[in-house]
Amino acid sequence: MTTALLGVSGGGATGQSVQPEGPIVIGDQDRLSGLHFDAVQIALEAFAQRVKDTTKPPKGKRLRDTDDLIRETLELRTKGWIGHANLLSFDVTGRLRLSQESVDSDTFNRRVRDLENLSDFNASAVILGQSKQPITVFGRRDQVLLNRSFGGTLNSVTTEYGAQVALQSEKAPMRLEYRHRTQSQNNPFGDTTFNLSQDTVSWQGQYRPSANQSLVWTYTLDFVDEGGTLRPAQTFDRQDAVVTHEVFWGVDKENSLRSDVRFFRDTGEFAIDRTRIDEILNLQHSPNLKSRFEYVYERQVRPEFTQVFHRATARVEHQLYDSLRTFVEAGGSYLSSTDGDFSSKALFGTLDMRYRKQVPYGRIFAIATFNTDWRDDSDRGGNVPINDDSLRFDISGITRINRRNIIGSSIVVTDPGGLITFIENVDYQVRQLGDSVELRLIPGGDISPQDSILADYVFTPDPANTTLTSSFNGTLRYTVEKGFLRGVAPFVRYLNQQQTRDSVGSAPITDSDIHDIAFGVEYNVRGLSLRLQRDIRKSSLSPFQETLLEAQYTARTGASSALSINARYDQITRPDEDFQTKLSSLSARWNGRIIDQLMGSVVLIVRNEQDSIGPNSLAFEQRLDLTWRKRQMEIFASVRNTFVNSKTDTSSQVFMIGLRREF
Repeated sequence: MTTALLGVSGGGATGQSVQPEGPIVIGDQDRLSGLHFDAVQIALEAFAQRVKDTTKPPKGKRLRDTDDLIRETLELRTKGWIGHANLLSFDVTGRLRLSQESVDSDTFNRRVRDLENLSDFNASAVILGQSKQPITVFGRRDQVLLNRSFGGTLNSVTTEYGAQVALQSEKAPMRLEYRHRTQSQNNPFGDTTFNLSQDTVSWQGQYRPSANQSLVWTYTLDFVDEGGTLRPAQTFDRQDAVVTHEVFWGVDKENSLRSDVRFFRDTGEFAIDRTRIDEILNLQHSPNLKSRFEYVYERQVRPEFTQVFHRATARVEHQLYDSLRTFVEAGGSYLSSTDGDFSSKALFGTLDMRYRKQVPYGRIFAIATFNTDWRDDSDRGGNVPINDDSLRFDISGITRINRRNIIGSSIVVTDPGGLITFIENVDYQVRQLGDSVELRLIPGGDISPQDSILADYVFTPDPANTTLTSSFNGTLRYTVEKGFLRGVAPFVRYLNQQQTRDSVGSAPITDSDIHDIAFGVEYNVRGLSLRLQRDIRKSSLSPFQETLLEAQYTARTGASSALSINARYDQITRPDEDFQTKLSSLSARWNGRIIDQLMGSVVLIVRNEQDSIGPNSLAFEQRLDLTWRKRQMEIFASVRNTFVNSKTDTSSQVFMIGLRREF
């Protein structure tokens, strides 16, 4: 009998066990078994959830919204193959759900009763899994509930399917993928919606022409159609291509040249074509001396204007023994824009010295930095839009956009993916300062401390001016490592910035002169960290005085348990804006094993904000999650309780309990 040999020796979908039976021989009937299924795994799950939000405005009656949900799920899962485990293997999970929901809303004066049958699935198959060109096809549909404090419950449904082809090669591996994704989010009344339909094609690859160089590329093409009340309706396409070439040389490959080219196009609401080139050269001249040279070119084309940017920098770094590290950096930039025929030229330089030394009873660390910056800006036409400025809230729930002349009403805040638009005065507040804009979280909103966001905004440019800025920044810290004061670390930071701004044919522009001194002490021992700091900033734009006290404790309470406690008091006084803010917070988190089969987590948060010009607020949040599992039985429960006492008193409770049994 004539036979043909296929080089397939194993493979399968994710989580798929592969039969190590060697290559498939077409024509050998004993090796092919038709359609094979593993034993079907069955699971039954049921859970009940109640969400209750209460609002008490200063005037008027109390409003109460409740959402009760009961859901039962039958889950079936199996694995198998067709012909042979290494020819086509698959993994399929299907879920059938029955959902009963009852919503009573005083806020919207509406009542909803709903009975719904749902189906979810997650399936994948791998063809020729151990060949050099494995093919994966996949599809999934899942439905989750998004519980938002004071925002009601959103029912989120995501469906996705696609295929992926991989080229396995030691020298030039590649992957080509297509996926189609739809997502919908709706509240029980259907008046809070988000809809997304997205088709994505991606191509990734790598080529190594030699041992000391590589070429890596990625290309993604998206076709997006989105809309609803949570996002403006728009249809657009997006392309993102990045090519990186890197070459190394030297005895230990200590020298390198990296070249990055990126092209990005978005035809959506904030349409843009962006081309960027980065060149980075690293040279190691000796064990203690190295240098770095960078060049950046970027061209942006928007409907309103075209902008071209060049930047070049050179940096030399020297290490003297283990104590002193010194680097010198100098460079310049040039930006031109068709928006009002604007141009900006800049020259800058930095001298930075960092010194660390073991001294009696401890060690000392000092930084001295000298900066100078010269900038010449021409006059600019209209307002300037900024898109996707990446920000992150600190542990106090505050972040700042460090730019002057921002139009407060233009600020739009979204999640890092740009899909969810947060609501001002519900999720965050905007406060205009002299040299920046401050975003502050509102307790109970959909943004949490230390979350990342994207911000779009518009600012009004300054008139034509020439600016010279010089600054000195120094830090001195002494850490005690011996004796009864071990762990104590007093510190001081000093900043002195002088700026002169000469404007042409217009009113004078305020210089940004800063004289800032911060001093304090830290204490760190056995998981306990204490910090006391006082910061006094005298500034021509936005002076302030800040007092900060913070205590943090972290510890492992068992082999799989951890505890963290944080207490913080922050008082900021801004005399020019004539307001003072006092923020106190206490948070405690524990997660771990309670007994052998019982796992749990507890979160307690108290936040008290007193503001001289804004409403004061006192917020409490408690959360308890429990999961008990024994053999194939699992019981889970969750309780979340949030209270905010402010101008309008609000409370939100979520109760959930469920059971899952596998067979």
